[in-house]
Amino acid sequence: MEISKARYGVYLLLGLASVVAAIVVWPYTMDVASNMVQAIPFVLLSIGSGVLGLGVRLALKRLARDSVPHKAKQREIDEKDERNVALRNDAKARAFDLMLIAIGALLIAFAFTGVSKIVILSLGGTYLFVLVSTIYFAIKVNRYM
Repeated sequence: MEISKARYGVYLLLGLASVVAAIVVWPYTMDVASNMVQAIPFVLLSIGSGVLGLGVRLALKRLARDSVPHKAKQREIDEKDERNVALRNDAKARAFDLMLIAIGALLIAFAFTGVSKIVILSLGGTYLFVLVSTIYFAIKVNRYM
């Protein structure tokens, strides 16, 4: 999949703008009584860091591909190799199973330690969303095959 220079440039700019906005907004939100308003800079920083990291990764990947063309062709062949695809899918499946166990354990720990009901309900809703989407995609893939 070819990523254009403009696309990773947009990721870099959006990520950087979000991080800068978080830094600029942070002093103004510390004196506000609302916890939700105080969380705004941290949400901006989290999203900005993720998007900025994605842009940097795409830019470095493109730079590596353009600097050594013969290795880029071999890497493309390796990425499309059936064995490597099967290994990546197996790793994703194992990580997904681990994630379900970790979120379930965290949900139980939060319930027993008296964490806010909003946090428990949002984490539980996310857990259920992941499980329902897993069932949906399993049915969709089974119909396709």
